Amino acid sequence: MTKAELIVAVAVETGETSKTVETVLKGVLKAIKGTDKVTFVKFGTFRKANRAARECRNPQTGGKIQVPAKTVLTFKASTKG
Repeated sequence: MTKAELIVAVAVETGETSKTVETVLKGVLKAIKGTDKVTFVKFGTFRKANRAARECRNPQTGGKIQVPAKTVLTFKASTKG
């Protein structure tokens, strides 16, 4: 499901306009990105994780490239529910 499809599905389910749902969804995603951990009981946990710098291989050329360290958002589904 894409973001646009999610917006339409929530709008249909709640009876709100797509614009209202889009605004709320953007706010929720911004709040999740702004914290280290968000847990939704019986759904899952969003968490920030640090990825170390590493050396990878370019699949087109076979040459080595350096990938810098970065912070990523991970999701782990709940085992309950």
